[in-house]
Amino acid sequence: MDQKIKLLYSLNAVILILIVGLILNQYKFHFYESGDELLQQTNPAISNVMIEPISLAPIIKKVNPSVVNITTKGNVAFNNNPFFQDPFFNNIFRNNMMIEKEVQSIGSGVVYDAMNGYILTNYHVVKDADQIFVTLFDERKLLAELVGSDPEIDLAVLQIDSDNLMQVSLAINSQVQVGDHVIAIGNPFGLGHTVTYGIVSALERANSNISDGYERLIQTDASINPGNSGGALVDLKGQLIGINTAIFSSKGSSVGIGFAIPVDVTKKIADQLIEFGEIKRGTLGLVVRKIHADERFSLEGVVIEKILQDSVSQIAGLMKGDLIIAMNDFDISNPSDFNSKLSTFRVGEEISIMLLRDKRKMKKLLIIQAIREQDEALLFGISPPLDVAVLNGAIFKTVSNGIEILSVEINSNAYRIGLQAGDLIQAINQKSVNNTEEMFVAARNKKQGIIINLKRNNQAILIIRN
Repeated sequence: MDQKIKLLYSLNAVILILIVGLILNQYKFHFYESGDELLQQTNPAISNVMIEPISLAPIIKKVNPSVVNITTKGNVAFNNNPFFQDPFFNNIFRNNMMIEKEVQSIGSGVVYDAMNGYILTNYHVVKDADQIFVTLFDERKLLAELVGSDPEIDLAVLQIDSDNLMQVSLAINSQVQVGDHVIAIGNPFGLGHTVTYGIVSALERANSNISDGYERLIQTDASINPGNSGGALVDLKGQLIGINTAIFSSKGSSVGIGFAIPVDVTKKIADQLIEFGEIKRGTLGLVVRKIHADERFSLEGVVIEKILQDSVSQIAGLMKGDLIIAMNDFDISNPSDFNSKLSTFRVGEEISIMLLRDKRKMKKLLIIQAIREQDEALLFGISPPLDVAVLNGAIFKTVSNGIEILSVEINSNAYRIGLQAGDLIQAINQKSVNNTEEMFVAARNKKQGIIINLKRNNQAILIIRN
C-alpha cells in the first residue's frame, strides 16, 4: 500500500512539473545571463527598442575625425563713445568716427564633403573674418576659404585643401524623436575636441531670440558652450542630426538648453552655397498672417493676407482669405512655420501648397519666384527714414488693418518709447494711418513728441512721448 502511495505522489510530481513547464513556455519566461535579453524575451513588444550602450567610445571614435576646430582673425569698425549710442547721431557721423579693432573667434565645424574639402559651420563663427583656420582631429592646421554663407539660417560653408579627410554621415531628421540620445562634439572655450551627452529635449523649437531666420530648431540638454557653435550633434549611430548653433543662457554658458539646426535644412542650404556661393532665396508673392481669434477654421494654418500683382500665387489662383495648411506635406500652423519652411527653398524650385477654401481642401503647385525690388517692402517691411528718428530701430509692414511692427532693436528709439514686435499701429498724432508712408508723414509733422494709438494682443494701447 505504501508503495502505491509513493508511486502516486511521484506521478503527480511529474505531471505538475510538466504543467509548470508548459506555462513557462507559453509566456516565454526564458532566463539569460544578459538582463537586456531577458527584458526582450519577457516583453516582445519592446524587443526593437535600442538599449543604451555601456560606453559611447566606439561612436565617438567614429565621429571625432569629422569634427574640426575653427579659429578666425578679422577687423571690425566700432565706436565706443556713448554719444553715438543714439541712432540719429550714429547714422550721421558713423563713417567719420569709426575705428578698427582686431577680433578673434573660435568655433567648430563638420566635414561635409571629404573629397572636395567642404566643411560646415555657423555663419556667426566666421562673420567679419579676414583669415579662417581649420584644425583637424589629427592636429593639422590649414587655411580655409569661405565658399558662401547664409546669415538668416546661420550657416556657412568653408573649403580646405587636404587629403585623408573623413566626412560625417547624415541622419534623416524625420526619424529623430524627443527622448533620443544624442552626442554633441565641438571645441568649447577653445579647449579642443570635447564630447557631451544628452537627449533631444524638443523638436521644431521656435524662438526669435535664438535665431533671426530659421525657427524650427532641435533642442537638447547635451552641454553646449561658446566654441561649440558649428559642431556636430549626432545620434547613437554616429549620424549627424544637426549643427549646434546657440544656447539659451543669461550667463553665456550652458544651462542645459542648447539648439541645433536640423540636418535636412543644413543639407539644402549647404548644397546651394556650394553650387551658387549664395542663397537664391525667393518668394511665393504673398503675405500671410496668423488666424484671428474670431475666425472659425476647422484646421490650423496661416491666412493669406495679400496676393502680390502678377505673382506666382496670383497666377496659380490663390486668393486672399485662403488658409494654407501644409507645404510639401509639412504641416503649417503659424507664420513662423510658413516662413521657416519657405526659407529653405531656392528660386526655381517647385513647391506644393495644400490650402482650405470654403471648407474644401485643394492642392496647388507653384514655382518659387525671385523677389522683385518693388515687392520687398510689402514682403519684409520697411525702416523709417532718418528724419523720423523717433521710430528708428523698428521694421514696419502695411497690413489690412494697420501697420504691423515686425521687429524692434533693443535700446533703439522705438524700443525706448515702448514699441514691441507684433504691435499694430492705427493712428499717429491723432491721425489715422493706413500704410507706412502715411505713418511716416504723420510722425514727421510733429516737431516734438509723438502720440501713437495701437493694438497689442487685441487690447488698445496709447503711447504718449514728449
